[in-house]
Amino acid sequence: MIHHSDKGSQYIYLDYIHLLTLYGIRISMCDEPWKNAYTERINRTIKAEYLDGWDIRHFDGLEKAVGKAVRNYNETRPHQSLNWLSPIQFEKMVEKLPEDQRPVTRIYKESTELSTKSNVNSKRK
Repeated sequence: MIHHSDKGSQYIYLDYIHLLTLYGIRISMCDEPWKNAYTERINRTIKAEYLDGWDIRHFDGLEKAVGKAVRNYNETRPHQSLNWLSPIQFEKMVEKLPEDQRPVTRIYKESTELSTKSNVNSKRK
């Protein structure tokens, strides 16, 4: 199990971290709280498009349903931002392209560097 958080003060409390590690729960935290939005978006999609419509009565059923939803999200569900391919399909398509023809990933600079327009949407491969 992985516990992901936005690095809020309640999640970096040492007793809380100790409790998670005591039970073998891996800890995942964003470097910056705003980066958590990506994770929250995926969680919302899985809940709204899958789990909310399924009849889940027990924890075991929830575990299986989440696994099924995640597999579907990654392997089958088309994503508009990926040219209507699933993430797995998109990844396979990109791997076949010559390196100079692969899509460019947009990486945003840290908030301290966002003051000038030229840094806001800098692109890197």
